[in-house]
Amino acid sequence: AQVKNTKLAILLFVVIGFVLYGNIFGNDFLFDDPYQITQNQYVKDFNFSKIFTTGISSGGGTDSNFFRPIVTMSFAIDYKFWGENPAGYHFTNVVLHILSALLIYFIFLTLRSNQTVAFLTGLLFLIHPLQVESVTYISGRTDLMPIFFMLLSLFFLIRVFQGKDKKYIFYVLSSVSFALALLSKELAVVFPLLIPVIYFAFIAKTINKEGVKHIILLLIPFVLLAAGYILLRLHILPFTGAYSFHQDIGGRILVFLKTLLIYWGIILFPHDLRSRFDQSFSVSSPELIVSLVVLGLIVFYSIRSLRKERKLFFGFSWFFIFLIPASGILIPLFSVIAERWLRMPSIGLFYLASLGFTKLAHESNLGVVFKRIILVILIAYLCFLSVVTIKTNSLWKNSVSYFGYLLKFYPDEPRVHNNLAIGYEKQGKKEE
Repeated sequence: AQVKNTKLAILLFVVIGFVLYGNIFGNDFLFDDPYQITQNQYVKDFNFSKIFTTGISSGGGTDSNFFRPIVTMSFAIDYKFWGENPAGYHFTNVVLHILSALLIYFIFLTLRSNQTVAFLTGLLFLIHPLQVESVTYISGRTDLMPIFFMLLSLFFLIRVFQGKDKKYIFYVLSSVSFALALLSKELAVVFPLLIPVIYFAFIAKTINKEGVKHIILLLIPFVLLAAGYILLRLHILPFTGAYSFHQDIGGRILVFLKTLLIYWGIILFPHDLRSRFDQSFSVSSPELIVSLVVLGLIVFYSIRSLRKERKLFFGFSWFFIFLIPASGILIPLFSVIAERWLRMPSIGLFYLASLGFTKLAHESNLGVVFKRIILVILIAYLCFLSVVTIKTNSLWKNSVSYFGYLLKFYPDEPRVHNNLAIGYEKQGKKEE
């Protein structure tokens, strides 16, 4: 029965993925796409040595502090097949997104989660509108690929944890996948932090010295790869060109506390989704108090859950581990918030939401009518997310539609006006 359910789940994910993103294949290149693809000589020439020694948009004539050669290689491969037809690049993005959702499903299935929990976690990831920027915007592949490879690395590593046959091959495959994630985007450096969380939440029955020793040995290649990547970026390939949001660390912590409220709001009730150009936030006392209270409750109940199933600890740990690179606390960023930065962290919350729904649905003390109401609410919510995703896709059709939309949020932002003007010029509407 599980084999049949798995085949059905795969079919549903593929169909739903292409239905939700079927309206993006007519969308144009925009924003950074020309610098990274159509004007990037290294992509056009498939210049392997340049791709692996320069910034992601260097071939397009712009300086960049971002070293993401695997993403650039994928653009070069796409260029061989599709040339300057954006539909092909959109197809690749949609496929990567669907594959990531399927990996989430199989990861939680492999961790012996309830079939419904695994399916719903992957489904929420697949349909949630916060994914739109990464999937619909071609250059958003810089978020698609590292997450795909981190999930792939985790999938192989779980096979190692469970002592499957050929576990050493899975160990090597997991390490290689992690290396590819690092070469896709720097956020992957925090991935090793998730490994002990997974191990002690799902694999080890108790936390003891033997388990700690085992996980430390297991972590060695991942830590070495992460350290090697950091040294590579700092001393061998120290590109320049990125702009940063500068503020003292105390101010950055306060801003992060406010962004937590915004992020939780985006996940629960997504609206007004967009690329963010916010360089700073004012943080009011009520916001700070609410954020601290919620954060305190999360920490309290997560630690408390360590005595039992540890799943609450796992879900929130996943969220905060992958939010570290986007927090701006350790390293100042060019912006203080971005919906695409939620792509990997949100999986932890989607898992907890799926777990909570499944427990309610199987709660024996609840009446049949109440369970049906819960099911109707879930279906309505999933439909709401799907509709918002489809509508948001259409905003990314071209520079005029997208930057015209952004103008209402950032009327004084030069980059919005500049890109809107370029869009009008491309359409032959110079008078606009």
